Amino acid sequence: MLKERLCWRDRPNAPVLAIERQVGGNMLIRFISAGVIVSCLRGAIIAAFPLSLMSTNALTAPVESVIYSFKGGPTDGANSLAKLIDRNGVLYGTTNAGGTNNNGAVFKLTLEGTVWVETVLYTFKGGSDGASPQAGLVTDKQGALYGTTIGGGNGYGTVFMLTPPVKGKSIWTEAILYKFCSQSNCSDGANPYAGLMIRDGILYGTTGFGGNIVPNCYPYRGCGTVFKLTPNNDQSVWTETVLYRFNPQNDSDGIVPSPGSLITDSKGALYGTTVSGGNAGPTLIPPGYGTVFKLSPQHDSQKFTETVIYSFNGGSDGAYPYAGLIIDQGEFYGTTASGGSAVGSHGYGTVFMLTPPVNGKTWMETVIYTFCSKSNCSDGANPYDFAGLTVDKSGAIYGTTVSGGVGTGGTIFKLTKVNNVCTKTVLYGFKTSEGTNPFASLTTYNGALCGTTTQSGVG
Repeated sequence: MLKERLCWRDRPNAPVLAIERQVGGNMLIRFISAGVIVSCLRGAIIAAFPLSLMSTNALTAPVESVIYSFKGGPTDGANSLAKLIDRNGVLYGTTNAGGTNNNGAVFKLTLEGTVWVETVLYTFKGGSDGASPQAGLVTDKQGALYGTTIGGGNGYGTVFMLTPPVKGKSIWTEAILYKFCSQSNCSDGANPYAGLMIRDGILYGTTGFGGNIVPNCYPYRGCGTVFKLTPNNDQSVWTETVLYRFNPQNDSDGIVPSPGSLITDSKGALYGTTVSGGNAGPTLIPPGYGTVFKLSPQHDSQKFTETVIYSFNGGSDGAYPYAGLIIDQGEFYGTTASGGSAVGSHGYGTVFMLTPPVNGKTWMETVIYTFCSKSNCSDGANPYDFAGLTVDKSGAIYGTTVSGGVGTGGTIFKLTKVNNVCTKTVLYGFKTSEGTNPFASLTTYNGALCGTTTQSGVG
């Protein structure tokens, strides 16, 4: 364990989207229960660690058990980068390949007795339908699922809804709510890499590209947008509104929103990260090491004002925040995939905290952990955590790194605070024989943590 800098408050009780799509190959899913690692290999791993047993000793000699193997092909999914969601004890997720025409799928995993059963809810057709969902899902009170695809529609991605089957039926109904690049020069956005946020029945999200066409952006597409989709009364028509278009000609603006979903505070402001842009960086196109931004609603909540609340410098403070943010006890936490450590040319990433301004001061960033602080990066390296870190009821924070660890295939880590000192523990190090490179964030499931890896250990 490594002790680090001043951390979060005590609780009362207690370079641009460089994602390679892998085609073909089966995936195995593993589960970890009662201190036993249950695993998956071949393209993705889903693993769960009971929180009450999350100690170094509890995971010294894990035992693996494969509970499901994705088959790929036209009837099953393959290759998942998405965070899972738990709804009433059922896990839902997406794969960016497999299914009809290898365009990806939406699936669920149900525990029936002691056996996990996978059901493919929908496979994407490509073309006017969506293709290649990269992000996870969100759900509403009626059980409908919402998500994004980075392709399909007009060729630049979609927002879709899956409605549960009516009583006595088994087929989910898909509807494309919006096709991006429906406006001239993709001013409405293009390629939604991130998942959605739902608030009061309205969907909020970002596109990695599209928006304004200005120097230092990408030809014909732009540097990304923040958008919302508003339904009519019966949800038969959804209207897209662009809330903000990222523009490097604006002073210190971020560009290319990260694959992390937006979050909101009690006042309705939206927060997110961009993987590039900001007020410092190499002389590249695009420039900069990334930002954290805030969109504040104006009095009518129809217009938003953007503020860059932190711009990464690429040094010890971190660089390239591919992950989204989480809010805990009024403070914001996230990761950067690079920067931090002096080891290597750019470092191996950080976990950071942002404290809101007090008495007119600016936001304060605190790096609470710098990766590759131990020999051979045994503590992990390069945290992506696309959907953001995970926090439990005690205030402990969990995340993943895509590399480093004792097996060099990535880690699952935990950060806790005792007497104002952060303590980092590596809960598990992935080995090449088990599945490696966990890009997706962790999610909770019945007091456990679940996650995926993108690389296979077998076959």
